[in-house]
Amino acid sequence: MKRKLRIWLFKDGKLGHEKQTLGLIQALKEFFDVDTTTYQTSTSTYKKIKRLLCATSQKAKKPDLILGAGHQTHIPMLAARLKTRTRIVVLMKPSLPKSWFDLVVVPKHDNIQPHSGIFITNGAITDQRLSTCQQINRGLVLLGGPSKHYEWNTISITDQIKTIATGGKDIVWTVTNSRRTPNTTLPAIASLCLSNVSVKDHKNTGANWLQHTLAKSATVWVSEDSISMIYESLSSGAKIGLLSVPRTTHNKLSKNIDQLIDDGWLTAYSAWCDGAPLTTAPEPLDEARRLAEWMNDSWL
Repeated sequence: MKRKLRIWLFKDGKLGHEKQTLGLIQALKEFFDVDTTTYQTSTSTYKKIKRLLCATSQKAKKPDLILGAGHQTHIPMLAARLKTRTRIVVLMKPSLPKSWFDLVVVPKHDNIQPHSGIFITNGAITDQRLSTCQQINRGLVLLGGPSKHYEWNTISITDQIKTIATGGKDIVWTVTNSRRTPNTTLPAIASLCLSNVSVKDHKNTGANWLQHTLAKSATVWVSEDSISMIYESLSSGAKIGLLSVPRTTHNKLSKNIDQLIDDGWLTAYSAWCDGAPLTTAPEPLDEARRLAEWMNDSWL
């Protein structure tokens, strides 16, 4: 019999944050009988927090754990702890002092010194698990978009995809975008009229489409600007190539990507053009399970 674990999950409506908390909850289910009650947060005004806490009192039994990711969840989670005296796990570096939370889960590239209240992960927690159903003739291309660290160039991205698709004619490629991708990018790729390439707008996909498609794809190319999609792809166990996107700055994220390339987790587009093959990761990446196992053995 598994021990019961009641979780109050605070969500801010951002898909990337929710994927992280979902990934951890899924991994915890391997060790516990998990019962999750979800609360949606918005701007943290006093009245909204008070109303939220009144709702939690009426809806659910006292939790064993309070969980959340994203700045908007921090104040509501802290208020819930005052009411319930329950420990908080926050994913990603919080905007408030780390010492205010019982456990802070942060990726290694944040350069935070580990101690008893910090758990360091290799990249962001993800709900993507190691795949056992990859198809060698299926490939996936994941596109991000411009950011304060990267300058997007649709022509360059289109040219790279054309080269990849024509060099891998035995692979059926699906290209999908994200909320940051400029509206002109997918039509430009579709206009190439490549027989082995189809485009899929993320707005027209279901909640689990990306997870299922990643699981079936033996080869994945990701645009360099999206660290979250890079780690999702690595967690699937596929061979990963990195589409070139011009950097506007050099920071902790670009340093992390360079390290992944040097350590053999990723193959840069330029290296692939020079003949370097795409390779599988040096070891399986399942940070959600590693965290859940540590929580079970040493923390809860």
